[in-house]
Amino acid sequence: MIQEFLTGSALLAERIENLTKHLNDALRQPSVSYDFAKNMDTVGIYIVILKKQIIYVGKTTRTGKIRLGEMVADFRSHTLNKKLFKEHAISLGIKVTSLTNATKKEWIENKICTEEEFKGYQKTVNLLIKKKCSFKFYKCRQEELGTIEHFFISILQTKYND
Repeated sequence: MIQEFLTGSALLAERIENLTKHLNDALRQPSVSYDFAKNMDTVGIYIVILKKQIIYVGKTTRTGKIRLGEMVADFRSHTLNKKLFKEHAISLGIKVTSLTNATKKEWIENKICTEEEFKGYQKTVNLLIKKKCSFKFYKCRQEELGTIEHFFISILQTKYND
């Protein structure tokens, strides 16, 4: 078994080199605004940057317009939105254990916030993504998306990826 691994080490080195090339190519992509990124009409990897820090890496098998539109729709539609929403709520002194479909109703019923306040929290998060974040979009073959995304997340140690 060890011999098989050692024999395959050249293949592993080649795969790592290829993934590293993808990462370097992706990082060289120009940073664009949310409005520009959401109109990408191809599959690929998107990198989200806030305050010069890469905070999230995602993939889309659909056009960027669909996937990135979900990012600013609602905390239930995208992992980044959910994590930023939770962070924002905590910064306001709200104890957040989990965010679910029932969260809004529970918070309003328990007088944690009003419906308007809740909508304001979501709007704040959506505007943060739309106006404060920049994006890099890296086009790649659909069959490579998962591997490339996981490699990028592992290497970049992004704050908001699971």
